[in-house]
Amino acid sequence: MLKKSYALLLLCLGCVLSLTACFGQETTNETNDLKVYWQVMGGTCSIAEIPNVQVDLLDADGILYDTTLTLCSNGESLFRSVPVGVYKVRVIGLDLESKPTYESATQEVTVDAGDDVVELLPPLELSIRRASLEVSWGFSTGKLCQFEGVDQVEISVWDQLELQVLETQTVDCNFDPSEQETLPDGSTPSGLLFSELVPRSVRIEAFGLDDKGLRVFSAAEGPMDLEPGDSHEVELTLYPCEGEDAIACQ
Repeated sequence: MLKKSYALLLLCLGCVLSLTACFGQETTNETNDLKVYWQVMGGTCSIAEIPNVQVDLLDADGILYDTTLTLCSNGESLFRSVPVGVYKVRVIGLDLESKPTYESATQEVTVDAGDDVVELLPPLELSIRRASLEVSWGFSTGKLCQFEGVDQVEISVWDQLELQVLETQTVDCNFDPSEQETLPDGSTPSGLLFSELVPRSVRIEAFGLDDKGLRVFSAAEGPMDLEPGDSHEVELTLYPCEGEDAIACQ
């Protein structure tokens, strides 16, 4: 009986020492340091007015593993004793009020064991955070698209200062916002999404088009100041191009 118990004990110890043999999994306690570099695209931290940056280290599933806050002008940050594996890194630039105004694309990096520090190069590029608009529409009469003879809606976002079109989209008048990709937080846009707008003063122009492509309704909204990372929902009211309340369509 004693010999059987001793043999069982040795078997259990063997399982602890070699999980691969017993469960088909391999564990390791190996770590390494990871150094991350960044720079401001086309400029410097002082020009961009971002005194500090937040550097996030996420695991392969996108879950935050570690984060640091440091001076943007340092240009680098070190994560010590990171377990070997695959990670994702992002850098967020913070203004004087600690509001996120710049950010980098998320970059994947593999931390390997070894004597040399793992370096994520080339440096991550910080660019100004884009703003977004979710635009929906209705008619001043309260009627539906088919009753107003509107087949499509053309919406443009204008740079209010430069008087240039930033983006234009033309969609079915009965457009369903849920047909679009979900937002970063997993929610569904409430209207037609303009997601990559450079922060500035903008104006929104919209036209309702009949089945021949002629403008029969119009709407306008703005100017509206977009700040870095802003997200706004805008509801437009389309008025006939002809009549007492008409807005110029040409």
